[in-house]
Amino acid sequence: MKNEKYEFIYEYGRAALEEELQRFQNIENKSARYLGLLSVGVVAYTVLLRSFSSSIFPPNGFLDYAACVVVGGTYLAMASSWSFLYRSITFSGMPRLQFDKNFIERCESMDLPTIHLALTRSCAEAIEVAREQNSEKVHLLVMAYKEIALSMWGLTGSVILILANNL
Repeated sequence: MKNEKYEFIYEYGRAALEEELQRFQNIENKSARYLGLLSVGVVAYTVLLRSFSSSIFPPNGFLDYAACVVVGGTYLAMASSWSFLYRSITFSGMPRLQFDKNFIERCESMDLPTIHLALTRSCAEAIEVAREQNSEKVHLLVMAYKEIALSMWGLTGSVILILANNL
């Protein structure tokens, strides 16, 4: 006995779960890309500082001290962004629909609408878990964006101070 209502609800729930899982993957990909770009940025910034380090280390005047403080703050902001990005790509157990021997045995005694309803409930539970995990990952990614922006302001400020000191 086929019940189109339960079949529709199950298909809709399954599609919603697939969307959440795809969103999870997109967030992780974005975090990994930003982590790679940030790593390259830290290396480039370090190379830039090494070439100008003799002009500000050891600090002699106000501009040297200001540059050292801004450089230190920039590295702290970069480290903080790294931390947020790493935490956003940490492994987490994304929900899966049950499909094992026990599930098959339970389904043998059920009619099709009951199976669809049970699967729909499983999808709803999995979607709830996936949304919680995605929300946490998005929060970490947003915090990383803010720290990257702060890093860029610090990088710009330190370059301006170093150039002003060399003029």
